[in-house]
Amino acid sequence: MPNRWAGLTIDCVDVEKVAAFWSALLDRRPGPSRPGWVYLGDRDDPLPRLVFQPVAEPKHGKVRLHLDVVVDDID
Repeated sequence: MPNRWAGLTIDCVDVEKVAAFWSALLDRRPGPSRPGWVYLGDRDDPLPRLVFQPVAEPKHGKVRLHLDVVVDDID
């Protein structure tokens, strides 16, 4: 199998809340996940999975990661 982008892991305190936001925005359903984590998509999907990893405390300072999303209506 050739190299491919498989996923993006995002640390967050409220995994369910953050994953629900991205799931609704991107219309990506949760797939098989580790306990306490949420994976949007499946390993075999053509798009990379978004993986939400639980952390105990919030990050302080600027997040060095963002996703660019095109939408028809910003509201």
